[in-house]
Amino acid sequence: MHSALKRFEVMPSGNRRKICEHVNFEEQFDFRGFMSPEAGGDRHTATVYQLFAVVNHFGQVNDGHYMAVCRDLSPSDGSEPVWREYDDKNVQELSARPSVNAGRGDKSPVCTSNAYMLFYQRGKKRDRNR
Repeated sequence: MHSALKRFEVMPSGNRRKICEHVNFEEQFDFRGFMSPEAGGDRHTATVYQLFAVVNHFGQVNDGHYMAVCRDLSPSDGSEPVWREYDDKNVQELSARPSVNAGRGDKSPVCTSNAYMLFYQRGKKRDRNR
C-alpha cells in the first residue's frame, strides 16, 4: 500500500508552493478499524501493514531532488532488517536502527518534513485461534 502526502498546493494567486509541515507516521499501522468484514477486516485477516520505504523530496516546487530510505524486510542471512538510504548512485546503510518518529526537527532519517510518499507492506495473516 502506498500513500502520497500532500506536499504541494496552488495558492489563490495561482502560484504553487511546497508544504514542509512535519507529519508523524507509524512504522506499523493496523487498518482493521477501517475495513469492513467483507473487505478483510475480520479477526483472521492480516490488517497490520509495516512501513518499508519513504520517498523524500528536497527542494522547491519547480525543482528538487528525490531520495529514498528503504528497509530490507527479509534479510537473506536472517539478521535484523536494516534501513538504507538511496541517493542517486550512493547507497548507505543507516548505522543505528532509526526511530521512525524521533519528533520534530528531522532527527529521524526515516520520518522527516521532506517525506513525500510512504510504502507499507501487508503483514502475515493472524493465527485463527486469536
